[in-house]
Amino acid sequence: LKGENTEAKQDALWALSYISDGNDDNIQAVIDTGIIGVIIELLGVESSIVTPALRTVGNIVSGNDVQTQAIIDAGLMSRMQHLLHHPKRMVRKE
Repeated sequence: LKGENTEAKQDALWALSYISDGNDDNIQAVIDTGIIGVIIELLGVESSIVTPALRTVGNIVSGNDVQTQAIIDAGLMSRMQHLLHHPKRMVRKE
């Protein structure tokens, strides 16, 4: 997710969203990778990676209270205003 290849980032984020779309153990597996800070950073990028990043974040916040707090602590709230005013309707809806 830290490389320059946007398509690879997009694919990796979709994979993380599918993994985290399950029970709390799956969500915890994504958190345990230590990658949530990078996912939060990618929410500020104007490209095709915003939607899968946002979907992954949405899956994580649907976990237990500790998991939700982990994504908040990683800086989610600093990106929310930008996302709520995003030019793409689908991003705002997500």
